[in-house]
Amino acid sequence: MPAHQLDFFAQWNPTPAQLQRAVDALPVSRERVPVSMAATILGCTRQHIHNLIQDGTLAASNIARSSETRPEYRVWVSSIRKFLVDRLEGVHT
Repeated sequence: MPAHQLDFFAQWNPTPAQLQRAVDALPVSRERVPVSMAATILGCTRQHIHNLIQDGTLAASNIARSSETRPEYRVWVSSIRKFLVDRLEGVHT
């Protein structure tokens, strides 16, 4: 597991009830959410979301108009849900 993930898991130790509330709070009307919303849902920084995207933990689409500009990601709600459910079940990938 990458070091930034280990740091995150060391600091983030939610109860099963907190994890379940996060899963239940995921938007059902949207397939993808901005990085800022993903960070709010997970209670972490936008940089950490970018790190999770880069290492493949969260799936996202880059909606930037050009490959020459900085990425503008939208995180798939299904990958956030999987991340939370895995965490709820004690699976750290």
